[in-house]
Amino acid sequence: MDTENADVPTTIDNESPPERETRNWSLDEMLALEADDRVFEQYDIKAFRDRILKDVQADILKATKHKYTLYCFLTFKNGKKEAIAEWLSKMPLTSAFDQMEKPEENAVSLFLSYEGYEYFCDPQKIRQLVPLEDEDIIALKEGLTQRCPRAFGDNNGGTPEQNYQKTLHALILIATDKELLKANKNNLNKSDLLEIFIQETTKAGEGISFKNNFGEVFFEVGRKNPDGSKDHPREWFGFRDGISNPRFFPKPDFEKELGHKPDKPSTLSTVLRKNQLSPQPYACGSFVVFLKLKQNVEAFNEVVNALAKKLDMTDYPGYAAAYMMGRHKDGTPLHELYNFPTTDKRNLNRFDFSDDKAGAVCPMHAHIRKANPRDGQYEKRIVRRGKVYGSPSSEDKGILFLSYQSSLRTFEDIINRGLYGYNFKNQNIGKDMLFTGVGEYHGSHQYRNISGKPRSPYIRVKERLIEFMGGHYFFASSISFIRINLKNCM
Repeated sequence: MDTENADVPTTIDNESPPERETRNWSLDEMLALEADDRVFEQYDIKAFRDRILKDVQADILKATKHKYTLYCFLTFKNGKKEAIAEWLSKMPLTSAFDQMEKPEENAVSLFLSYEGYEYFCDPQKIRQLVPLEDEDIIALKEGLTQRCPRAFGDNNGGTPEQNYQKTLHALILIATDKELLKANKNNLNKSDLLEIFIQETTKAGEGISFKNNFGEVFFEVGRKNPDGSKDHPREWFGFRDGISNPRFFPKPDFEKELGHKPDKPSTLSTVLRKNQLSPQPYACGSFVVFLKLKQNVEAFNEVVNALAKKLDMTDYPGYAAAYMMGRHKDGTPLHELYNFPTTDKRNLNRFDFSDDKAGAVCPMHAHIRKANPRDGQYEKRIVRRGKVYGSPSSEDKGILFLSYQSSLRTFEDIINRGLYGYNFKNQNIGKDMLFTGVGEYHGSHQYRNISGKPRSPYIRVKERLIEFMGGHYFFASSISFIRINLKNCM
């Protein structure tokens, strides 16, 4: 969210901190601040920061630390509006404040789709969910397939699962360490998942007749890592995930936890928007994108090996994989700044491509470069909170992608212009190789072989590396809206 208050400070200066100001701060001004506790303390507005965090749902500003996340997709029963609104208003939702204070406790979040808001609210009120930006409400209503047709439409080559083709009203996230979820998802008894769902979202006994009273629910089980550990997140292709995520209110020991030097904190406006329908003056929400993406590990390795062979890099297949992603598997970017070993921790995000405009070091079509060109023109960012699903031995495995953003158009730009776009600044660079369709080939992409010579190998993709299995748009309202206003939204 842009702000017209050009004089609003956004960072702190350790050498000459500004004097404390005794004035009223608007929500927009606070959202434009760097999300650093020291900033809010210097301006003597930490109490307002706490008011914001106590009304923002968990997982948006901080990733949960738990091994597992249970994704609960709900379709509400007709004629049960009052009963369901009452149930949701009493749900023990976790705030960002509580999550930061007690990160080890289970965290529960609730997001409603446009259909979910329509179930409870008058359409005119839905348009007032966030201020001014009608296009985001239109996007929320139109959905993934209409807004990003090349990626998620009927002609993308994928076949969305049946569960995602029906009306979805809500998504509830339950972050937990319950070892019941460690098993292969396909072997889990739905009644076990329903029991966890009922325990975490309702008072004792209220969920016994859930289907009769409220509707239908289906589940996905996500893990932080393929091995089920609490280590740094990785996906099935073997790459460390979430390195470039914006950070908010980092703790003093955050660098040790992260394993590398972090970026400076981002502004709250990266992910938060004023939630106009809430009675609280500092209520904020965030737009949510969920995608289920199946990863074909064998097909990925086949393409990597083919690329390595054509670049005379068969002894270095990891480098060929890095050419596709833009980073090595440990997160180190393909950039001249990182070509030399060091014992010091380095910031793995403090770089751009201004000295590599031809893609000699990091190919123009590498995943991280397509998603974020780092050229100053496409600066808006999203926060990713993905988990992996499946098991090492199962064919059905991939990513349960989840992102938060202050505008759905930011996500759509990354997809339409970035990953699935062919042109960048009058250059035909092709789309992201990870999302190449069956039978498509890459023949114009330029790489450097082991001797540093440019080559454009002909690579034909026989199977999709990543397949879209389903997804949806949601909006994570403030807790105050769900508790107070959802019942009176008509």
